[in-house]
Amino acid sequence: MRLLLAVMFFLFNSSVAVAQAGIPVRAGLSLHEGKTLYRMGEPIVLDLAFTAIEHGYSLDRTVTSPASPIDTFFLSPTTGVFPWLDDQARGRRYGPDYAGIEVLDVDKPSTVSLTLNGVYRFDAPGHYKVHVVTNRVSSGNSPHLQRLDPLTSNEVEFDVEAMSDADEAALAASLEQQIREATNRQHAQSLAEELDWLSGDASTRAKLSLYLHPKTFYPFAIDVTRGLWIARNRTLVVAELERALVDPGQSLSAGISLLQTTVSLKARLTVPYDPATPDRPLPTEQIEGEYLHQIAATLARRTGQSLVTAAQPLFVNLTQQKETTGNDFAAAREVLISHFAQVNEYSVDWLLNGYGTYLQDPRMVPALETILQTQRKPIMAGERAAALAQLLKLAPQNARSFVIDEVCANHPARIDAFQDAPFDVLPETDECLKDRIHVDAANAGHARVELQQKTALAARFATTAIYDDLFSLYEKSGVYWDAQARGGMLAYLMRWDPPRALPLLEAALPLTAEQFDQNVSFGLLSAYYSPGLEAFFRDRLARGQAAQAQTAAYAMSRYGPAADQDILLQRLNRWRKEWPGKEIPANEAVLERELVIAVVHGKEWKLPDAQVHMLREACISSVCRSWFQTQE
Repeated sequence: MRLLLAVMFFLFNSSVAVAQAGIPVRAGLSLHEGKTLYRMGEPIVLDLAFTAIEHGYSLDRTVTSPASPIDTFFLSPTTGVFPWLDDQARGRRYGPDYAGIEVLDVDKPSTVSLTLNGVYRFDAPGHYKVHVVTNRVSSGNSPHLQRLDPLTSNEVEFDVEAMSDADEAALAASLEQQIREATNRQHAQSLAEELDWLSGDASTRAKLSLYLHPKTFYPFAIDVTRGLWIARNRTLVVAELERALVDPGQSLSAGISLLQTTVSLKARLTVPYDPATPDRPLPTEQIEGEYLHQIAATLARRTGQSLVTAAQPLFVNLTQQKETTGNDFAAAREVLISHFAQVNEYSVDWLLNGYGTYLQDPRMVPALETILQTQRKPIMAGERAAALAQLLKLAPQNARSFVIDEVCANHPARIDAFQDAPFDVLPETDECLKDRIHVDAANAGHARVELQQKTALAARFATTAIYDDLFSLYEKSGVYWDAQARGGMLAYLMRWDPPRALPLLEAALPLTAEQFDQNVSFGLLSAYYSPGLEAFFRDRLARGQAAQAQTAAYAMSRYGPAADQDILLQRLNRWRKEWPGKEIPANEAVLERELVIAVVHGKEWKLPDAQVHMLREACISSVCRSWFQTQE
């Protein structure tokens, strides 16, 4: 059976429908391993087997947690059963934007296993029946699959019996002990998933213990969040989480977002689930605001990680709410600035990239420098990039040696980390860049990303001292390079000797082509926009085919000088004189729209509102008119 893994977007239809007669795929439901008796808190696994009786059908095998609405369970009776997942989702069930697709072979069943407890919690013993309506089957071939109407399975029956409090307590204690003693993360997480399904008070306390004081395999913690949602005694869960939020000794990085989990559970405790109105508004903002104020009041009594992990969600949430003038925000900001060295390494780039504007304080410089001096893990390039970008804002005079080190590193930060560097060139990087580019070019197939990075950095920082060498290397082997790497190298060559490099650029982006190679042009524009490139794009704006002119217009508005606005306006006027009364090809219509956008939204200019309105109103093509109508 062939397994085709494809990334695709699907619209999941979870409405109940009877299988259409004549559809040559059967959906057969059975209880896993023939089991028909379960204790409460024991996973009820259903095997859904799909059998095609003719060719041309495929199965979506994707199983997610939380369960997506691609399958709908119809359970009876529903008394003594709680739809915990619907309570959590409140009308917004998760649906993945990917799918694992398998071609169904004729008369050969393919089985997907589903856990009923992932949707329902069983609170009472009884005899139950269930069938499934599923949207997993499609016709046609990937990537042009057509989802079939829902298939309805047969019904299966099973019994649920009570588990004594003593038995559950013993099982929960055993599972917690095994999790804490585990030496393998995957094994520990499987034990946690077994604990999740238990719902009594004894298991809930074990889950809370693991949530608030997690078993970790750094940087990952064993996750029992789902188990807190499944717990019957939500009042107990919320009370314990609320206590933890204001405990000065409790790290708020425990669990999967302690603050957010507490807010979400308290909101649903306040507004109980009603299937008739699943999307009733929840008092989330009010509850979160109260918790944030309570956390702020504890900062003075916290120390170490407890202090930093309390200040971080306080700072982030208040920033997101644009409440940045009050005492609570000021206190959280002060903690992060003065204790930034204690921020977890996996949070540094997120904090600085998302909220660095509020952390521009010279007292952070030593912590940033320490990160750049000590953090060399390849996986932490994002942290170094964020620290370097922040350092360049706060103390550019301190940053030169760090920029040189980063440029010459085997796994440097992204090029955008250097955009604010106040150095036009760094001669100290010439030799390391040249040597590394040679090494990566010799292994261009496997060092694709590294070659992209180094050529872009050469365009940004290298001098003319290595020009002849890199020119010769590109002539010799550039044809074998990744397109973005070629773009980066062409940006370097065009920066220092445009007449010599122009034939190479023309070969990479020929005038006769309908459009630019988008990867080459991306490499060019993300590396270094020089006067040589400016002249090239001005020429293509004037002489290139419509799609080339579109890219040129974007480049000039995004990177060009203020004088480009008039050039773009002249090109727009020329276009509008050429096309009235004619049938406008799609590419030309898009060009009109892109020219208007470029004239209006240049980086180095701002057009008065009245002129913007006139340019939009003068649109000739329907593409241009409809675009700006939707923007108003």
